[in-house]
This record gives sequence, C-alpha cells and structure tokens, in this order.
Amino acid sequence: MDSLELALQIIVHTPVWVYLIFVYLVFQGIRARHPADISPYRLIVLPVLLTLWGIWDLVSVFGIRPANLTTWLVALITGVMGGMAFYQRLKLSAGARVGVIHREADFTLLPLLLFTFGVKYIFAVMLAIAPTLAHGLPCQLPNVAFSGFFAGVFIGKSSIYMQAYRAIWAK
Repeated sequence: MDSLELALQIIVHTPVWVYLIFVYLVFQGIRARHPADISPYRLIVLPVLLTLWGIWDLVSVFGIRPANLTTWLVALITGVMGGMAFYQRLKLSAGARVGVIHREADFTLLPLLLFTFGVKYIFAVMLAIAPTLAHGLPCQLPNVAFSGFFAGVFIGKSSIYMQAYRAIWAK
C-alpha cells in the first residue's frame, strides 16, 4: 500500500465523531481569537473533556499500570503548573453581565488545540494500524505523558480564569 492509499484509508476509517470534535475545537479556537465575556461554566469544558479523554486512554487502551498512572499524574501536575505560569499574565476583568469575566483575544488556544488534537489523532492512528503498540511502554508512556500534560495545561489555564472570576465577583 502506498502512502496516498494509506492516507485515504486513514481518512475513510476515521469515525465521524472525531471529525465533529475537530470542527468543535477549530470553532472554539477561532472564537477565542476575539475578546469575549465568558462564564465560569464554559471555562471547564475543555479541561474536563481532555482529562476524561486521557483517563479513557489510560483505562481502556493501556490499562492502569503503575508506570502509566505515575507518568500521567506527573505530566498532569507539570501541565497544570505550566498552564498557570504561562497564562498568569492574562488580562481579565468584570464582564458586561454579572457572573461573567471579560478576556482579551486569546491567540494561543487554536494552535494549542490543533497540536493537542493532532498528536492524539496520530497516536490513535498508530494504535489502529498496529494495535500491539499499545502493549509496549515505548508507545504507552509518551501517549499518557502527552495526554496528562495537555489536560494539565488546560486545567492550569482554567484555574487562572477561575481565580480571576472569584477575585472579581467576590467584591
């Protein structure tokens, strides 16, 4: 099978829900490029989705083994710290309505979402083509580390938003 045939097979066998997630992430990334008022509930959607996706992979694909769980947790904590440090400088203020905060345009979200989705997709394709890779630590550890780290980055970012929300609306 040549590379064009392989690419076509990958595209054809990708489930529709994967394309829907991709479209949703692109939409969210483009939307974030404009200043907006956001509620705290919208802040937790991506971190929750990415964390659940990571846990799903950990449990259903690789199995909860000490090395996988430790790698995922260390990566998650590292991602939270990195996300909080990176997004600490966000300019957030009270929104136009009570209970929302105003954020400036965020040009980091789209590339971060595309990169995260792309790597997760590549890992999924690798495992679909060669399922035995799921049994080896050389495939498991980078996958769970990546998953934990980027879930952590989004958790860290959301925690910065939540801290600002509490500070603004606690007054």
